[in-house]
Amino acid sequence: MSEEMDGYKIALGGNLPKEQANGWSDPELADDMFRDRSRVRYAVVAYNVNKYTEKVETEGRILTLQIKRVEPTDAGTDDERTLSELLLKLFEERTGQTTLFAGQDNDPDPDDDEDDAKTIE
Repeated sequence: MSEEMDGYKIALGGNLPKEQANGWSDPELADDMFRDRSRVRYAVVAYNVNKYTEKVETEGRILTLQIKRVEPTDAGTDDERTLSELLLKLFEERTGQTTLFAGQDNDPDPDDDEDDAKTIE
C-alpha cells in the first residue's frame, strides 16, 4: 500500500506490532471483525518512518511507515464516536471535503438511533 505525494511515495510496512502493542490481536475483536466485515471501525495508531529509500534513476523517494502501536475502539462507545468525529474534522481541514466515505453515512454505528451523522456544517 502506498501513496504518491509531491515527490515522495508513502508506503506502509507489512508488519504489525507484536503482543501488547497490537490491540488488533484480541481474539474477541477478531471474531467481531469476522462476523461484521463491512463495518467501519476506528483505532488510534502511532507510527514512525521505518525506512527511507531514494531511487537514483527516477529521483523517487519512498518513506516506509511502521505501525508502532494500535488501539481499536469498542463499537458504539463514546471513544468510537469521538475518534470518528476527530477523523472527519482532520479530513475536512486537509481536503475541504465533509464526508469521509463517498456515498456512505459517516456514522460508525448505523444501528444507533441517535442522530449523530458525521458531516461538518
